[in-house]
Amino acid sequence: ALEAHPGVVACWISGADAAGSYARDSHGVHHINPPAAVHCEVNEDAFGMLQGFDGRLKLQMMGRPPLRRPQGWPENLSLPQGNALVASPFLDGDHWSSLF
Repeated sequence: ALEAHPGVVACWISGADAAGSYARDSHGVHHINPPAAVHCEVNEDAFGMLQGFDGRLKLQMMGRPPLRRPQGWPENLSLPQGNALVASPFLDGDHWSSLF
């Protein structure tokens, strides 16, 4: 379904799994799967914030890194197909934030 609307989706955040994962597909869409807090050790964090700016996204993850990505979570994520946000209900000035 995403193939029918290229450039509309910049990031797909799915439910959590034990390991956490990140990937970028052939359309430039970022796929973020944060680690499940239920699988964390006592006093171990697993949460993050995604901010959208004109031309890029910024990801800040705290705590557990993704197990299948040795370099850790990416921080600056480019936007697919044109590098611009189309619209967001959370728009606040020149950026928006989402805590997950």
